Amino acid sequence: ARWQEEAVDATESAVAARGGRADLVALVRPDDPEAHAALHAAIFATGRPLLLLPRDKAASHFGRHLAIAWKAGASAEHAVAAARPWLQRAARISVLMIGASDGAPPLPPELAPLLDGSAAKPTVLAVDTGTLSAGERLLQAATALGADGLVMGAYRHPRIMELIWGGVTREALRHAELPLFMMH
Repeated sequence: ARWQEEAVDATESAVAARGGRADLVALVRPDDPEAHAALHAAIFATGRPLLLLPRDKAASHFGRHLAIAWKAGASAEHAVAAARPWLQRAARISVLMIGASDGAPPLPPELAPLLDGSAAKPTVLAVDTGTLSAGERLLQAATALGADGLVMGAYRHPRIMELIWGGVTREALRHAELPLFMMH
């Protein structure tokens, strides 16, 4: 691992260029417009997984108990595949799926092969959103379970649609107080 810190004129282009050569891009959740540009570059321009860390909380642990926000699709599959090294070492894995269910739903067949080799047997939970957005509810459920990170796909729908109507990624980025491991 190598830490690199430097002053640049255009944060977005620097993140895109340097992040594209990295195995993992790690950023602190932004609070200013230039940092938001860097975040979007990390998600869309690098082609690499992103570990987004909370701004006001030290992330002293990551990977002991990982939650996966699962909705079948390419972005979720890419995120879980990229997180495999952490998932294989996790002591506990919780799979969170939006929707009401009688009892625990089965492990989705698309997800099972991505979790092969994991030390922990995943627990699958249906999460009812109630009055919250799906993104807020997934974060709330992960936190209530004691997860120290949430693995999720980023921007399943085009970014402009999520900006207009909202979306799980947008809400997770806005409200996360635990590390997010994301991939587009």
